[in-house]
Amino acid sequence: MKWLYDDFDSGITPEQWKSLVSDKSIFTDECLEAFNRMLDFGESATCTQLAYEYGNNAQHYSGVMTKLGERILKKTNCKEPPAIKNRENSFWPIIFVGKDVDSSLVSIEGKFSWKIREELKEALKSIDFSKYKLRENEILPNEWVYSCNPKKYDVFSAFNELPTLKWQQYETKVK
Repeated sequence: MKWLYDDFDSGITPEQWKSLVSDKSIFTDECLEAFNRMLDFGESATCTQLAYEYGNNAQHYSGVMTKLGERILKKTNCKEPPAIKNRENSFWPIIFVGKDVDSSLVSIEGKFSWKIREELKEALKSIDFSKYKLRENEILPNEWVYSCNPKKYDVFSAFNELPTLKWQQYETKVK
């Protein structure tokens, strides 16, 4: 099956891609974290596969990438992807090519697969992805972890209010 939008050219040059990926107002940490996961996963992935493998949910990845496409369009005034029959107009084709997943392949989760455009993939090589979490519950080298048994230690009584952080099996991350 042919990748949708494979013949779409947004008009963004390789130099523009390099500039865009280093612009934190366009490629937010959340976007770069998602790209880190997608690049780790392989050549292409569905949002459901990313969610299953790395955490969060499929809508998170879809939303992050769609909003990224909108920001890129607004910043560069590049060509807007044309709508395809039976599909609403979207901004993801600026970043990806995509295709429906073959329903006979039961081992693949999700219905639609994305593949990062080559010119963007090349620009992403300039990013140091070691700063971004590969998995949701991963602890980065610059984070501290502390543990305690809340049944034994009432650590929040001194604050006279409910804590705003969540305990995960006696473990919390502190930056």
